[in-house]
Amino acid sequence: MAQDVSKQIPNNEEVRPDFLAETKEGKHFLTGYAIKFGQRSKKLGNYYEVIDHKALDGVDLTDVKALVDHDYSKVLGRTKANTLKLKVDNDGLWFEIELADTTYAVDLFKSIQRGDINECSFGFKIDETDRNSTTVERLDQNTYLRTVKKINELREISIVSLPAYENTNAEIKRDLEQAVQQYELSKAALELELLTL
Repeated sequence: MAQDVSKQIPNNEEVRPDFLAETKEGKHFLTGYAIKFGQRSKKLGNYYEVIDHKALDGVDLTDVKALVDHDYSKVLGRTKANTLKLKVDNDGLWFEIELADTTYAVDLFKSIQRGDINECSFGFKIDETDRNSTTVERLDQNTYLRTVKKINELREISIVSLPAYENTNAEIKRDLEQAVQQYELSKAALELELLTL
């Protein structure tokens, strides 16, 4: 059943829902947010992650793919082909995918309509030489908060059955180690600065 892509809220400001599967003029579309600014991720080992509202400023979105579960053999859409539309707004990175009539796309569409799948993820890179691309703060003895201030490259967005942030893989482990190392370096630099005052 088709649903409106936008709705009215009391102050007459239009907002988009997080995720929709709808049919328009015989074509299947998925719309929603691949990234929501300022919201904490699920706990990734011993840290949380937040994407800053300026993290996508200046990022080239002309050739981004939409995938199923980060699988490059299951492409749902692509900005270069105009089958994926991306828009950065105050809430995050909004997308619209026009689905092809492939088996995996039709199956995914049905799963989303049933409510079995309703989450997104994204694959990105930061400039690891730029210490300002992320900040890290310690929340307690064993937990950190990593804020991504600047994304260098957005490779893909994905419709996922299990959000990537819940996976315990080598990439997340590397990010955690980098986050903790950055926190310790920042703390040491601040202590040194205070000693020289």
